[in-house]
Amino acid sequence: MKSGWSLASLPPMVSRWLGYRSGAMKPHPLYRVCFWSFLGAWIGIAVLVIIGTYSPQLHAYHSPLIIASFGASAVLLYGSIDAPLSQPRNAFFGHVIGALVGVIISKLFLQLADFESTAQYEAVRWVAGATATATAIVLMQVTTTVHPPGGATALIATVDDKVMAMGWYYIGIVAMSAALMIAIACLVNNIDRKYPAYWWRPTKLPLAFDPGNLATSLPSPSSQHGQEEDVALDMPSQSSSSSTLAHAILIDPARPLDLPDGLLGPDDIAALKTIHQKLGGSTKTEPA
Repeated sequence: MKSGWSLASLPPMVSRWLGYRSGAMKPHPLYRVCFWSFLGAWIGIAVLVIIGTYSPQLHAYHSPLIIASFGASAVLLYGSIDAPLSQPRNAFFGHVIGALVGVIISKLFLQLADFESTAQYEAVRWVAGATATATAIVLMQVTTTVHPPGGATALIATVDDKVMAMGWYYIGIVAMSAALMIAIACLVNNIDRKYPAYWWRPTKLPLAFDPGNLATSLPSPSSQHGQEEDVALDMPSQSSSSSTLAHAILIDPARPLDLPDGLLGPDDIAALKTIHQKLGGSTKTEPA
């Protein structure tokens, strides 16, 4: 494994609030998940509305109390915290891309044109809204920062007159709102749960993953020297824990199932290796 900086190198009181845990967490009962989802969403939305209500700077920009698309982000950031669409990179850049695209499309289609009548203006507005949303989706896909509420952020910039009047300031307010929502998610979600699952990208394996090849999911039956050798997974270091990934069944490339010591006996491991060898042999092309 490659050595380098990781969240594990930070003091525990810091790394905890950034989503690091030295071991796997047990699943929570539904009532606890619902409680923390409610509390996180309540605090996140309340903070944004309070800032929008009492901030003189936002009043100067004629900003709405809250950008409506952050209501949808609250569902992801506090209610579905393990989903890829809920991770900080997607949540922040998805909104920023949506705001940037929305403002640009708004200016090109609606604010720079000289319309002869209100009817003509309204006839073009739907084109701007559809174009902004579709363009934002494509850019989020290209940059792998898909966050569904980001599409709404782009749409709002082309159909809400109050937001359109804000112009480029809209992008800054969206970025600030996204950063605050993520910061609150890190604080509330890490009290009893774990967030984020990753900050930039999921952990990658050092080998090409082929779902049809068990060699990437089970311990290798033998090395070139005839000795048994386990497949090494590029996962966060767990040197402080007695748990290892000596025998891991790979369900998801980003989330291997770490089997506790003693769960599988020698006979179980031997059976898995036998199945591995048989399936591996069955995939070989037989000579004509």
